[in-house]
Amino acid sequence: MSRCQVGKKCGMVRVFDKDGSPVACTLIHVEPNVVTQLKSISTDGYEAIQLATLKIETADARTIEKRLSKPLIGHYKKAAVAPRKHLHEVRVDDVGAYKVGQELTLSVFEGVTYVDIT
Repeated sequence: MSRCQVGKKCGMVRVFDKDGSPVACTLIHVEPNVVTQLKSISTDGYEAIQLATLKIETADARTIEKRLSKPLIGHYKKAAVAPRKHLHEVRVDDVGAYKVGQELTLSVFEGVTYVDIT
């Protein structure tokens, strides 16, 4: 299972290692990502998942309709997912390990010491 999360860069900080040398660190805000679509070799020619990130915080549905297009609102309804600000597609090895509507949290990184950020 590929480990992936989409987040938003918040800023930079400096921490010090045990020798006292400064190390630059990036702060990333990560909310749970939701799988909104599965892409398979049989239908799309490759395997990937589509992740929705950053919930749209609004009081009423009319505000959401103003922010999103009708096709995008229909896409979220089909997946039974609350509308989000961003959609990202991530290639994975096995699409069968995911389900539409599944929430991916930072628990996918348990036991991981280092991560690559792009």
